[in-house]
Amino acid sequence: MTKTTLAYVLIGVGVGMVLFGIADALGADDDAANSAAVTTSTPAATLAPTTTTLPAISTSPVGSSTTQTSTTTAPPTTTSTTTAPTETVEEFVIAFAAAIASGDVDFLINRLHPAVVGGFGPALCRTWIETEILELVDYQVTGPAVGPRTQTFTTPAGTGTIEDAFSAPVSFVFQGQKFDAGGDFALVDGEMRWMGQCR
Repeated sequence: MTKTTLAYVLIGVGVGMVLFGIADALGADDDAANSAAVTTSTPAATLAPTTTTLPAISTSPVGSSTTQTSTTTAPPTTTSTTTAPTETVEEFVIAFAAAIASGDVDFLINRLHPAVVGGFGPALCRTWIETEILELVDYQVTGPAVGPRTQTFTTPAGTGTIEDAFSAPVSFVFQGQKFDAGGDFALVDGEMRWMGQCR
Protein backbone atom coordinates (compact mmCIF):
# COMPACT_ATOMS: atom_id res chain seq x y z
CA MET A 1 0.00 0.00 0.00
CA THR A 2 1.37 3.44 -0.93
CA LYS A 3 1.71 6.55 1.25
CA THR A 4 -1.18 8.14 -0.63
CA THR A 5 -3.47 5.19 0.11
CA LEU A 6 -2.42 5.26 3.77
CA ALA A 7 -3.19 8.98 3.94
CA TYR A 8 -6.68 8.41 2.52
CA VAL A 9 -7.32 5.56 5.01
CA LEU A 10 -6.24 7.71 7.98
CA ILE A 11 -8.25 10.71 6.73
CA GLY A 12 -11.27 8.43 6.29
CA VAL A 13 -10.94 7.09 9.84
CA GLY A 14 -10.62 10.64 11.20
CA VAL A 15 -13.61 11.93 9.25
CA GLY A 16 -15.69 8.93 10.37
CA MET A 17 -14.84 9.53 13.99
CA VAL A 18 -15.69 13.25 13.70
CA LEU A 19 -19.05 12.45 12.07
CA PHE A 20 -19.79 9.87 14.74
CA GLY A 21 -19.00 12.46 17.44
CA ILE A 22 -21.18 15.09 15.83
CA ALA A 23 -24.08 12.66 15.47
CA ASP A 24 -23.72 11.60 19.10
CA ALA A 25 -23.59 15.24 20.24
CA LEU A 26 -26.71 16.20 18.30
CA GLY A 27 -28.68 13.21 19.57
CA ALA A 28 -27.94 13.72 23.29
CA ASP A 29 -30.52 15.43 25.58
CA ASP A 30 -28.28 17.10 28.16
CA ASP A 31 -24.98 18.92 28.32
CA ALA A 32 -23.26 16.06 30.16
CA ALA A 33 -24.12 13.64 27.35
CA ASN A 34 -22.95 16.17 24.75
CA SER A 35 -19.70 16.68 26.61
CA ALA A 36 -19.08 12.94 26.95
CA ALA A 37 -19.82 12.31 23.25
CA VAL A 38 -17.54 15.09 22.07
CA THR A 39 -14.75 14.03 24.43
CA THR A 40 -14.80 10.35 23.51
CA SER A 41 -14.98 10.92 19.78
CA THR A 42 -12.23 13.53 19.35
CA PRO A 43 -10.16 12.44 16.34
CA ALA A 44 -6.86 13.40 18.03
CA ALA A 45 -7.58 11.06 20.95
CA THR A 46 -8.46 8.25 18.53
CA LEU A 47 -5.58 8.74 16.10
CA ALA A 48 -2.82 9.42 18.61
CA PRO A 49 -2.52 5.78 19.80
CA THR A 50 -2.40 4.58 16.17
CA THR A 51 0.40 7.03 15.40
CA THR A 52 2.44 6.21 18.51
CA THR A 53 2.14 2.44 18.02
CA LEU A 54 3.42 2.38 14.42
CA PRO A 55 6.89 1.07 15.32
CA ALA A 56 5.49 -1.74 17.47
CA ILE A 57 2.92 -2.72 14.84
CA SER A 58 5.44 -2.74 12.02
CA THR A 59 7.20 -5.79 13.53
CA SER A 60 4.05 -7.91 13.49
CA PRO A 61 3.19 -9.73 10.25
CA VAL A 62 -0.42 -10.42 11.26
CA GLY A 63 -3.10 -7.86 12.04
CA SER A 64 -6.01 -5.71 10.92
CA SER A 65 -5.99 -3.48 7.85
CA THR A 66 -4.73 -0.66 10.09
CA THR A 67 -1.79 -2.84 11.11
CA GLN A 68 -1.05 -3.70 7.48
CA THR A 69 -1.19 -0.02 6.56
CA SER A 70 1.18 0.82 9.41
CA THR A 71 3.57 -1.92 8.31
CA THR A 72 3.65 -0.42 4.84
CA THR A 73 4.34 3.12 6.06
CA ALA A 74 7.15 2.32 8.52
CA PRO A 75 9.86 1.53 5.91
CA PRO A 76 9.55 4.78 3.90
CA THR A 77 10.15 6.85 7.05
CA THR A 78 13.32 4.88 7.84
CA THR A 79 14.59 4.01 4.37
CA SER A 80 17.48 6.14 3.14
CA THR A 81 17.59 7.44 -0.41
CA THR A 82 21.28 6.55 -0.54
CA THR A 83 22.27 4.42 -3.50
CA ALA A 84 23.38 1.00 -2.34
CA PRO A 85 27.16 1.05 -2.21
CA THR A 86 29.10 -1.26 -4.47
CA GLU A 87 31.87 -1.28 -1.86
CA THR A 88 32.36 -0.45 1.79
CA VAL A 89 34.92 2.00 3.17
CA GLU A 90 37.05 -0.97 4.23
CA GLU A 91 36.93 -2.52 0.75
CA PHE A 92 37.76 0.80 -0.87
CA VAL A 93 40.76 1.37 1.42
CA ILE A 94 42.21 -1.99 0.33
CA ALA A 95 42.02 -0.86 -3.32
CA PHE A 96 43.29 2.62 -2.36
CA ALA A 97 46.35 1.15 -0.58
CA ALA A 98 47.05 -1.16 -3.53
CA ALA A 99 46.90 1.81 -5.93
CA ILE A 100 49.39 3.71 -3.75
CA ALA A 101 51.73 0.70 -3.61
CA SER A 102 51.62 0.27 -7.41
CA GLY A 103 51.87 4.02 -8.17
CA ASP A 104 48.47 4.07 -9.93
CA VAL A 105 47.92 7.85 -10.06
CA ASP A 106 45.00 7.47 -12.49
CA PHE A 107 43.04 5.31 -10.03
CA LEU A 108 43.77 7.74 -7.19
CA ILE A 109 42.73 10.85 -9.16
CA ASN A 110 39.66 9.12 -10.63
CA ARG A 111 38.47 8.03 -7.18
CA LEU A 112 39.14 11.40 -5.54
CA HIS A 113 35.76 12.99 -4.72
CA PRO A 114 34.58 15.36 -7.51
CA ALA A 115 34.10 18.19 -4.98
CA VAL A 116 37.79 17.95 -4.08
CA VAL A 117 38.95 17.97 -7.70
CA GLY A 118 36.52 20.76 -8.59
CA GLY A 119 37.44 22.86 -5.57
CA PHE A 120 41.23 22.57 -5.80
CA GLY A 121 41.66 21.87 -9.53
CA PRO A 122 42.79 18.65 -11.23
CA ALA A 123 46.41 19.80 -11.78
CA LEU A 124 47.01 20.62 -8.09
CA CYS A 125 45.32 17.39 -6.95
CA ARG A 126 47.39 15.27 -9.37
CA THR A 127 50.61 16.91 -8.15
CA TRP A 128 49.59 16.34 -4.52
CA ILE A 129 48.91 12.66 -5.24
CA GLU A 130 52.23 12.24 -7.06
CA THR A 131 54.35 14.01 -4.43
CA GLU A 132 52.63 13.12 -1.14
CA ILE A 133 49.96 10.43 -1.41
CA LEU A 134 52.25 8.00 -3.28
CA GLU A 135 54.69 8.34 -0.34
CA LEU A 136 52.19 6.76 2.09
CA VAL A 137 52.93 3.19 3.17
CA ASP A 138 50.74 0.64 4.95
CA TYR A 139 47.53 2.72 4.68
CA GLN A 140 44.73 0.88 6.49
CA VAL A 141 41.44 1.31 8.35
CA THR A 142 41.90 0.80 12.10
CA GLY A 143 38.29 1.03 13.30
CA PRO A 144 34.66 1.07 12.18
CA ALA A 145 33.44 3.56 9.58
CA VAL A 146 30.75 6.03 10.65
CA GLY A 147 28.07 7.24 8.22
CA PRO A 148 26.40 7.98 5.96
CA ARG A 149 25.85 11.61 6.91
CA THR A 150 26.00 15.07 5.38
CA GLN A 151 29.36 16.80 5.83
CA THR A 152 30.55 20.31 5.08
CA PHE A 153 33.67 20.63 2.95
CA THR A 154 35.75 23.73 2.25
CA THR A 155 37.99 24.36 -0.77
CA PRO A 156 39.40 27.54 -2.34
CA ALA A 157 36.23 27.56 -4.47
CA GLY A 158 34.02 27.82 -1.34
CA THR A 159 32.20 25.70 1.22
CA GLY A 160 29.60 23.11 0.30
CA THR A 161 28.05 19.92 1.58
CA ILE A 162 28.97 16.35 0.78
CA GLU A 163 26.12 13.85 0.88
CA ASP A 164 26.57 10.21 1.96
CA ALA A 165 29.87 10.94 3.72
CA PHE A 166 31.70 8.46 5.93
CA SER A 167 34.68 8.76 8.24
CA ALA A 168 36.94 6.08 9.65
CA PRO A 169 40.10 5.97 11.73
CA VAL A 170 43.11 5.13 9.57
CA SER A 171 46.83 4.68 10.01
CA PHE A 172 49.74 4.98 7.60
CA VAL A 173 53.47 5.49 7.47
CA PHE A 174 54.85 8.68 5.88
CA GLN A 175 58.58 9.27 5.55
CA GLY A 176 59.30 6.53 8.06
CA GLN A 177 56.91 7.80 10.73
CA LYS A 178 53.59 6.14 11.63
CA PHE A 179 50.50 8.35 11.84
CA ASP A 180 47.03 7.70 13.21
CA ALA A 181 44.45 9.93 11.55
CA GLY A 182 40.87 10.15 10.32
CA GLY A 183 39.98 9.32 6.73
CA ASP A 184 37.02 10.90 4.95
CA PHE A 185 35.10 9.11 2.21
CA ALA A 186 31.77 9.51 0.40
CA LEU A 187 29.55 7.59 -1.97
CA VAL A 188 29.08 8.94 -5.47
CA ASP A 189 26.58 6.91 -7.52
CA GLY A 190 27.17 3.88 -5.28
CA GLU A 191 30.97 4.06 -5.62
CA MET A 192 33.22 5.03 -2.70
CA ARG A 193 35.46 8.09 -3.18
CA TRP A 194 38.16 9.51 -0.93
CA MET A 195 38.48 13.10 0.24
CA GLY A 196 41.40 15.35 1.17
CA GLN A 197 42.92 18.79 0.89
CA CYS A 198 45.02 19.04 -2.29
CA ARG A 199 48.14 21.19 -1.81
